[in-house]
Amino acid sequence: MIDQTHRFVANVAYELPFFKGKKGAVGLILGGWETGGILSLFSGPPLGIVEATSTTDAQGGGQRANWTGVSAKLSNPTVQKWFDTSQFTLAAPYAFGNVAHTLSGLHGDSLRGLDFTLKKSFPIKERLHLQFRAEVFNITNTPQFAVPGTTLGAAWLRLSHGAEQSAAGRPICAETPLLIKEADYRGARRSRKLG
Repeated sequence: MIDQTHRFVANVAYELPFFKGKKGAVGLILGGWETGGILSLFSGPPLGIVEATSTTDAQGGGQRANWTGVSAKLSNPTVQKWFDTSQFTLAAPYAFGNVAHTLSGLHGDSLRGLDFTLKKSFPIKERLHLQFRAEVFNITNTPQFAVPGTTLGAAWLRLSHGAEQSAAGRPICAETPLLIKEADYRGARRSRKLG
């Protein structure tokens, strides 16, 4: 990615204080749980407009389109119409278009995600633990869309008004792996996933 104006990632881990230090089955089952989360907030990438075919015989990629010079940014973009496609036309044959590689005022959708984890380690031996984890990715089930189509030219490959966008992010997803955590005599740790 060439430019991502804003990128924020925060990670938090917290050992729950409930039943900590309790002996017996209650302490073994209900004590020692840890929770954590990762919050990711990214601004959308800049968009670049290219043509489906190149008549320039250039070896460096696709041919760029022509731009009217008027901003294609919409004040209220929708999935159906992300930007004003009428601001771009095909370049003349054997000529390069005037649009820049990317347009600083035209960006894809931002990405937002919150992941959550809950885990507990059960001691087996002095340096051997069985760890249970419950991990939920995109816990808020926020839809994430890929950038809209930015290719101009062919009937089957044209500037997208947004209807052809696909989900770039993942839907809510959960997994509960069991891990064996082992520390050797030097204190080095390694994990093996069971199942």
